[in-house]
Amino acid sequence: MKKILFSFVASVLVFSQIFINTSYADTVSGSFSSLISSSSTGQLIQEFSNSSDTGYQWVYVGNDANGNPINPTTYQGYYPGKAPTVQNVYSSGAPTLIPQIDHYRYFTASFAKPGLYSLAITQRLGDPIGAIYVMKGSGRPYQGVGVSSTFYAFSDDSNGATGTAPWTIYYNQTDSTCTTVQFLIYEYAGSGNSLTGSYQVNGPGKIASSCASIVLVSDTQASLASTAGVLQSAIALQNATLINGFTYDCQVFDRHGICISAGGRSTQVSADSINNTAG
Repeated sequence: MKKILFSFVASVLVFSQIFINTSYADTVSGSFSSLISSSSTGQLIQEFSNSSDTGYQWVYVGNDANGNPINPTTYQGYYPGKAPTVQNVYSSGAPTLIPQIDHYRYFTASFAKPGLYSLAITQRLGDPIGAIYVMKGSGRPYQGVGVSSTFYAFSDDSNGATGTAPWTIYYNQTDSTCTTVQFLIYEYAGSGNSLTGSYQVNGPGKIASSCASIVLVSDTQASLASTAGVLQSAIALQNATLINGFTYDCQVFDRHGICISAGGRSTQVSADSINNTAG
């Protein structure tokens, strides 16, 4: 019986370690939201000023979720194969903003596992522009301001041709603090009613609808460690009871084959969240 109990304790500890070290990738796809129409003058980005006639085919980046400028060369390296020219908005001059009321559709996701996430438009009706805004924690990253502290990346046309879908936009999660990412699509002009599209997001960790839906590995590890300690203490208490029970034996029997054994014991097991004394 003692061997069985000790084996059970070992199994609990091994299972906890396997669960903690498990990592997984995630893919989420679907349709962008219904059309959002603001009642104030829009601040959506139309284009950036630069010396190139093909500047609308570039990708423009701003700040990361910690407020640090994104390195264009590093960002360009995220693209496998053919890559766009990448420029930081703070060295490109002030952008031209769309002189109309905001009309856009969006998708919001939350990430906590460090790594590179890709956000792509997979199907479209219309000629969309894509942009992402990010912020630590929960909230709405896009606040109606084109280039702000939450602006992350912008793309219009891709692959050297007009009227094409935007480049895939990459987001690099640099730490385990939950970050909310808002992926917008919109057009240069019009009401936006004709613009629809589908998205696909890929990444190394869970892609959740909000930060509240993400269970951090550090929280899971702390919970499992606490649970393992409680289980060890509880099993140790049971084991002590059995061991003491094995000593209830008789050496002398009377003529009728009857033996009465009397004894006393006191067992105390203590851990962070369990205290048990038996006598």
